[in-house]
Amino acid sequence: MSLGVGAAYDKNYNDLYPRLQVASQPAKKSQSKQANMDLASAPQALADTDVTLTDASALVGATYNLAAYASANQIILPSAADVLAALEGAVVGTSFEFCVVNNGASGTATVVAGSGGSTLGNMDVVNARSGVFRVRVTGTDTAAYQVQRLSR
Repeated sequence: MSLGVGAAYDKNYNDLYPRLQVASQPAKKSQSKQANMDLASAPQALADTDVTLTDASALVGATYNLAAYASANQIILPSAADVLAALEGAVVGTSFEFCVVNNGASGTATVVAGSGGSTLGNMDVVNARSGVFRVRVTGTDTAAYQVQRLSR
């Protein structure tokens, strides 16, 4: 980069600000962001019936597809003890998200907290809508979590 004020000044400027000479190179992606991008699993279809999810580790980053829903049903989450067991080293505030997509012609899915869990927000996912939910650990000595509705 030349500022046109003399060779000595240009040399000192380039020595002081070497990043300006390579600014056109694309930044490298961080490994942690790339790993998080691979977290989501393929959508899992749920039958048109009440469902109790027992595998807490499968809930992390999951998308549930309700293509066959035609009636009102519940999606019952794992117990708080099972969630804590799946999240090794979890502390109060540890959280994860999952998504429910209701592509059914009719019917509503209601997300229900398992034993030791509580809910915050509207837990109903009506047909032709989706919901993003966050499960946040609220207790570790006595296992507890809260499910929060983030969007619809």
